[in-house]
Amino acid sequence: MNKKYITAIYVLDYEQARHVFLFGLNQLNKSKEYYVLDGFVTDYVEICQDISQLYNKLVFSELDIERQCKMHKRRIDLISPLCNELNEQYYLHCVR
Repeated sequence: MNKKYITAIYVLDYEQARHVFLFGLNQLNKSKEYYVLDGFVTDYVEICQDISQLYNKLVFSELDIERQCKMHKRRIDLISPLCNELNEQYYLHCVR
């Protein structure tokens, strides 16, 4: 783990936010390799929600509205397939 991304300094601009975002995204994608949907459903859903929140936080640093929309689209593309795959009877708390 590269500790230069874990600091007590505030993120002030898009470039700083992007570096933190990429570090977090990399760590969460590594987690998704272990916590697969088939077997670790709740953990996998939480990881996907965390990735969605990373995109959501990055949007606030982005000034270009078109790129903001693309980031929100990535969030939708990440979460919506889960709603179709999960059985609402057993994973209603995740679907909501």
